[in-house]
Amino acid sequence: MKILVLAPYSDNDWSNNDTHESEMDGLIKNSVNTLAKKGHDLTVCIRKSRESNASQTQQNPKLIFIEAGPPKKLGYIDTCQVLEKSVLPAELLSKVDLIIAHHWLSKPWIYQVAKKYHGRILYFSHSFSLKPSKEFNENIQLKSEMSLINRVTWCTFNESEFSTLSEILPENRIFYLDKPEVQAEDNLETTLTETKKKKVEFISNENAWTAWEREVTRIAMLPDKLIKTKLLEVSVTPKKINSHVVWFERVTLPASVHVLIENSDGSYEFIIEDRPQENIENKLRVLSGVIDESEDPTQAAHRELLEETGLRVKNMELFWHSHTEGLVDDHRYYFIAKNIISKEKATPESTELIKGTVSLHKEDILKHVKEGHFSNSLTCIALLKLCNILPTNRPKYGN
Repeated sequence: MKILVLAPYSDNDWSNNDTHESEMDGLIKNSVNTLAKKGHDLTVCIRKSRESNASQTQQNPKLIFIEAGPPKKLGYIDTCQVLEKSVLPAELLSKVDLIIAHHWLSKPWIYQVAKKYHGRILYFSHSFSLKPSKEFNENIQLKSEMSLINRVTWCTFNESEFSTLSEILPENRIFYLDKPEVQAEDNLETTLTETKKKKVEFISNENAWTAWEREVTRIAMLPDKLIKTKLLEVSVTPKKINSHVVWFERVTLPASVHVLIENSDGSYEFIIEDRPQENIENKLRVLSGVIDESEDPTQAAHRELLEETGLRVKNMELFWHSHTEGLVDDHRYYFIAKNIISKEKATPESTELIKGTVSLHKEDILKHVKEGHFSNSLTCIALLKLCNILPTNRPKYGN
């Protein structure tokens, strides 16, 4: 796995064995060296803080020193300001499988990365900063951290930091590292609330860094939800292809039902509706709606039929289940409603401007399909199956 490590405030003198292992430089060295020993390809980005700093590209880990401000030691605030003006080389972001950031000052760099990189970011936090502090540049730190909160998984070893994170982050977005070289918090695992326990993965044994590497590798291959609304979900999913991780985007649409009402004379009822969202009046369409979480497709078909037409039927028969996969994931269930029992008052949603229904025999349905009155290709396929132009399967759903 190719990993980019952002550690701008680190000195990272890798030849210096006097660095205390619990200090930030020691933590960075241990974590990076563990990943390198496991065969991962590591590049570590550091702000050039000495004239003698020179990038080392023939080793693993590779050290890349970025020009940002004067080549000397700077305080937190000054470092943040110069990092904000620096630019990460574009080639560093090519074919990156995972980004690991150390300390909140790497955030100006992460903010650049997030615009071009779709993968997961691991934040190995040594000083959590979601809460504003007058000591730091509040606007920069809060803007960058909050914009990435749905992209980032945190690793922490500090009890107070973990307490804050576990209140803010969703489940599976944080894990706690109890390292041998760092004095463990007293009884942390036993004092957590049940809610917080659900949000943390504990790593606590004599081989903590090895376990940490396994957790990092697992996290890097998790899918990530970017957007979730009532009508769609956008996510990215990693797949290993030729030993390289490729991120595939996917749009998941809510499962839906589409109901054709069969009359006793062999005709079928279609909805006539104004569609302001499409700038269309008197649109001919198949009765349809989204399946609620608590419903199976048949239940949703009965509910949608009742809401949009007021009809109750004895039989609701599935005649086609369409499932598209790939860039768009979409389940559609096409039903034929038979044997009307009763008719009640329709209760469509306020956004549904239904003006009535029209009865069409199969020859009329085919005519409307040919004339392009049904613009959705899947609906056209369903209607061609209904009219026996295409073969119909009767799949089973559920258990």
